Amino acid sequence: MRAAAVALVGELAYNVPELLPLLEAHLKDQDGEVLPHIFVADVERWVEAGLVDEDGESRPAVRKLLALLEDAAVDGADESVIEVIHASFLEHLPQPGEPCAEVREMLGPRLTARLRLIG
Repeated sequence: MRAAAVALVGELAYNVPELLPLLEAHLKDQDGEVLPHIFVADVERWVEAGLVDEDGESRPAVRKLLALLEDAAVDGADESVIEVIHASFLEHLPQPGEPCAEVREMLGPRLTARLRLIG
């Protein structure tokens, strides 16, 4: 795996501290190795599990994470980063009509455009 994809994992965990327990569990399960595709797929499940708070509002940590992914998906980004975001996050999002599908509406314009490409 390219260093840029591993750096994405570090950036997400650093900027969204709520992901640190998830990263610690990932490192334990992977014998200390960062496997970006597995971690980002875990992050997608974390988004679904914590999408809204008890008042029905989207959680700030989820919004922050989506903004970071939006920024990482900029045109010209390292292809390994784009691949991780596509294959391990966007492709795992719930389909319209499924529980938590509203996360699709929270995506920024870059991620929305990329999601349209994969369906």
